[in-house]
Amino acid sequence: IMRIPRRVRLVLSIILISGYCFITGSSPPVLRATIMAIVFISAYFLRAEPDIFSACALAALIILVSCPGQLFDVSFQLSFASVIALITIFPIFKKISSVEKIKNRIMRFLTESMLVSFSAWMGTIGFIVYYFGIVCPVTVISNILIVPLAAWITLCGFSLIFMSAVIPSLAVYCAAVTEAAVRVLFMINFELMKTPGAYFYLK
Repeated sequence: IMRIPRRVRLVLSIILISGYCFITGSSPPVLRATIMAIVFISAYFLRAEPDIFSACALAALIILVSCPGQLFDVSFQLSFASVIALITIFPIFKKISSVEKIKNRIMRFLTESMLVSFSAWMGTIGFIVYYFGIVCPVTVISNILIVPLAAWITLCGFSLIFMSAVIPSLAVYCAAVTEAAVRVLFMINFELMKTPGAYFYLK
């Protein structure tokens, strides 16, 4: 909309992504995502084809070189396990289910979302059982609802920060929308956890 040149947009994206990583505490999942995003964006400047396996490996290398102990951190393992599952398992499920043949766009989107969520769940279930002794099948459904809502909450949070600095009188409305979205997220999570078979313990 603002007609910003592509190169400038990409540089601004790198700056904003890095800033987001910093203000959220640079946890392993966020740091992994940040590094992978920067690698993909940098591929444009290098005129190279971005490779998700290389980006994932580079992210792991950088994190482990700076802090080798992260290898035994649960969040580190879950983060990379979920990404690797999406890279390897999701394409297989997508091919088997013939998602592209679904003509209805909404149904195709929902089916793909379900397969993405199921792939990530399959990739992380072993770690979750090992560390927490619990299996949560409801995760497959909850991710479809909660992940987009969490992204919306993040955008609302940034809008709240921006409005507080630029137009303080509107900040209260941003805060109300953010609070409402958070309440809805907790409500969805609470209701899903009450459904039969939502989770069960193995220990």
